[in-house]
Amino acid sequence: MILVLASGTDPCVDLVERAVAEREGSLFCLDTGQFPTDVRLRLEPGGWATSRIETGAASLPLAEISAVWMRHVVAGTNLPADLDPTMREACEAQSRHALWSLVECLPVFQLDPPEVLRRAPGKPRQIQLAQAAGLEVPRTLLTNDPDAVRAFAPGCSTGLITKMAGSSVLVETAAGLEPIYTRTVEPGELASLDGLDLCPMLFQERVPKALELRITVVGSRMFVAAIDSSSSTTGADDWRRDGALVGSFQPYDDLPEPVRAGIFALVDRLGLNFATVDMIVTPENRYVFLELNTISFFDFVERSAGLPISAAVADLLLGRSAPRVTAR
Repeated sequence: MILVLASGTDPCVDLVERAVAEREGSLFCLDTGQFPTDVRLRLEPGGWATSRIETGAASLPLAEISAVWMRHVVAGTNLPADLDPTMREACEAQSRHALWSLVECLPVFQLDPPEVLRRAPGKPRQIQLAQAAGLEVPRTLLTNDPDAVRAFAPGCSTGLITKMAGSSVLVETAAGLEPIYTRTVEPGELASLDGLDLCPMLFQERVPKALELRITVVGSRMFVAAIDSSSSTTGADDWRRDGALVGSFQPYDDLPEPVRAGIFALVDRLGLNFATVDMIVTPENRYVFLELNTISFFDFVERSAGLPISAAVADLLLGRSAPRVTAR
């Protein structure tokens, strides 16, 4: 039995559940948002015979779990609306801690283990490690100092872009909660840079694009897909903004072996068996690393490019393929 920790609707889980069923395996999806109100956990680190997870529809003895797939742990969403805010915060924090403890205690293969996910580095450190692995990276600055940006910009001959230092940040917009997308910094903006002193941002030299790559690593397998964002009016800086681009990835078979080796060296350094990597192919055929994500979505790549990513995840979780990183 494969235990999946997810929150709400997750199309990647749906794809993997289908692939697991085709291989005659079973998947138990725990909606972490329903914990603790609608889910009961009994975890005895020295007593697996009585340890279990119970929902309204099912009961899973922890001894029957053969692998864990970590997606999203967002606990406490169903806590009473009138709960004191301080108490709510404490309940949510303790609930998340309990779920992470559950996974930490399970002596089974985990994609990926909590301790590995917790120490996954931020974007500046990723840039350092990618460069050490032999990958080309853009000039990068993390700062809340407008003067530092103004000093940095002239050295970026192809332009300047900015992005959030943390990928998980969402803001309220007319369309609902959305990420703050990568965007170009126009020369006229350098005079003010209002608000930077309140919120540090990442600035990078703009890399000219021939193609953008989405690379998904699953154990020892690598799936590469590409899009051309040059004609997009909304997704030229960030393809996530253009729904047509999101659904137009195509298989890409020309990734040079040194780049492939560098990506594997990076995920090995981080102890990951799953990751997605974003890269740019320049008009001069240079391959430039942008960032790496641990728990991320691949369903849109699988559907548009026809890459069997969910099958690879299922094989890894079922033990049909060996993990690239085995140490825990």
